[in-house]
Amino acid sequence: MASAFAVVTGTGVKGIDWARYVAVDTIVILMGVGPRARIAADLMAAGRRGDQPVASVESATLPTEWIVASTLAVVAAGHARVSAAGIVT
Repeated sequence: MASAFAVVTGTGVKGIDWARYVAVDTIVILMGVGPRARIAADLMAAGRRGDQPVASVESATLPTEWIVASTLAVVAAGHARVSAAGIVT
């Protein structure tokens, strides 16, 4: 459960002020699979904890649905294996 959430695009990550989202319980990042390591690093640099849980969902609601559970630090280090068309939360 979350008391607040934000939906953010993962495109154009250079222009996003991630500090605005540090206090938001859940951040849904659409089109964020490619730049996920940079986004995770930027969120941690803005003050989000590295042990913050991260889930990436591919092919949601389909029989081939795949969920990768990780942490922000692991994603920032580039160790979370996720394919394109996933949603990062």
